[in-house]
Amino acid sequence: MTKQRRKSLFATLPPLLLALYLSAPAFGADKIGSFALACAAREVEVITLIEDHGDAGDVSAESLAEAGRTWVRARALCYKGQVDQALALYDGIKTAVRAAQVGKR
Repeated sequence: MTKQRRKSLFATLPPLLLALYLSAPAFGADKIGSFALACAAREVEVITLIEDHGDAGDVSAESLAEAGRTWVRARALCYKGQVDQALALYDGIKTAVRAAQVGKR
């Protein structure tokens, strides 16, 4: 992800998250599940991290695939309202990817 694209993403993210948060009751979020703002913020961090290391090629495909699988589990936990467990998984992804990158040097 280029710096310009990342800057653009971070510039538009806060208003987008606010709009989603405010509109959730109108869409019956209690029926479809809601996504905590803390999860959304971590989601952006993790996606960016995975994309950046994928582009750089400094982390193995297996490590990135495992990070992707864990990301899906974390996202599901957020939708179930298990935010603390999801945040722990998101943090684990960041730690694992960075460790895989260091181990490759």
